[in-house]
Amino acid sequence: MHPRTFFETFWRRGARHSKDKARDDSGKLMPIKQSFPTARVIGIISAGDFTEPARELVLSRGIDLFYVDKSKVIEAWGRHNIQIDYEDN
Repeated sequence: MHPRTFFETFWRRGARHSKDKARDDSGKLMPIKQSFPTARVIGIISAGDFTEPARELVLSRGIDLFYVDKSKVIEAWGRHNIQIDYEDN
């Protein structure tokens, strides 16, 4: 049986180096895409602060992207009284 799906997942608290993350993670998936051309989904699940240029880079490489904005993640955890964001100092 051949794999049908490959995902890279991550949470980004800050936008710093988003494009580097996009380049690295999509770069990991591109050889998999070539090795398993019948895979239905090869994508990234990204949550947090992931910039528009970074998201565009992922998509331009033919990698699927499921993106959840940082505010939605903070809100979801906050409903359970869990703080996952803090000042970066």
